[in-house]
Amino acid sequence: MSGYSYNQRRERHEAPRENRLLAEDLERILRAFSALAEATRLRTALGLLEGEESVGRLAQRLQPPQGATSRHLAVLREARVVAARRQGTQVFYRLGLGFIT
Repeated sequence: MSGYSYNQRRERHEAPRENRLLAEDLERILRAFSALAEATRLRTALGLLEGEESVGRLAQRLQPPQGATSRHLAVLREARVVAARRQGTQVFYRLGLGFIT
């Protein structure tokens, strides 16, 4: 048996408090990965790797109807995977990766 108490052994193996993810951080990351787990949403996010796109242009490139693309983008935006910018009547999306920060 070791000369350390249970608490001393546990403290030696735990990450420093500042390195541990908070529950809210884990929840935010889980929402992002859940959003990306659906194939069309993943393809949509990957379609934004080259830069900002309008909903219409993304729908044209990826082939689903524009309404479906908009719904997928809304899920990705809620999960903070993408960010949106409105210009006139058009909405432009880009990878946001806000779930990381």
